Amino acid sequence: TEPSKIVNLLDENSHFDVIIVDTAGFADQLTFALSSITDLLVIPCKISSFDGDQVIAFVNQLRELTAKDKKEMPKYKVVLNEYDPITKNSKSLENVYKSFLEHNISVSDVLMQKRERVKTITEGTGSLYLLKGKDDATVNAQTNSRNLAYDLLNN
Repeated sequence: TEPSKIVNLLDENSHFDVIIVDTAGFADQLTFALSSITDLLVIPCKISSFDGDQVIAFVNQLRELTAKDKKEMPKYKVVLNEYDPITKNSKSLENVYKSFLEHNISVSDVLMQKRERVKTITEGTGSLYLLKGKDDATVNAQTNSRNLAYDLLNN
């Protein structure tokens, strides 16, 4: 994210109907400044205890800052990503959800699935191939993204 573009957004926010910010899930001044003008703050989180703890710390800092400034807490939603439908990340997913519930953190019902984008062929010197085409995984990714957008905008 380019800070100069963000500053322009802060100045021109009245020209937009909806402002959605996708943040890295850690606290910095730019994110806090943006949170004050957003309609929705999207916080991506890998399904791991470490990443979950980072999001909890971020949301708690955001809560403290908004309370200190006597402002309303911005609407936000955590989006869990890199969900593996084969292993189902079951233990990690359960732990992260439990932690978020304990801290009263809003989580999207839609899990963003882990997608294989490249294949590495390591025989010899090795090659990297980009996976392309309209296979089932691509169609599923598009459907998953649409479901996420619907969930974020309507819940």
